[in-house]
Amino acid sequence: MDDALLWLAPSATCTEPEPTAVTRPSAERSAGVYDGLLVEVAPAHHVARDQLRSPAYRARSLAPLIPHRGVLVRFSAVWGHTGGRPPVRVSVAMP
Repeated sequence: MDDALLWLAPSATCTEPEPTAVTRPSAERSAGVYDGLLVEVAPAHHVARDQLRSPAYRARSLAPLIPHRGVLVRFSAVWGHTGGRPPVRVSVAMP
């Protein structure tokens, strides 16, 4: 029965690049936000707009802000699954 679902496992050859936070001087970062190239996913944490096109990308964009074993909750979790406007504040629950 385990082999029946094997085709659903992610392929090792099909990996998505990790989104990277933009660490540019504030003038360049502001210009990128103004031009629509960068999105502020959390206060002072910007990511390129094209790196937010899937739930995996959105979750990875917030990963540096989440403590070990933390879980996104509330609007942060909704945004991670559905997209739209990024959360104003990242909400995290700890087990």
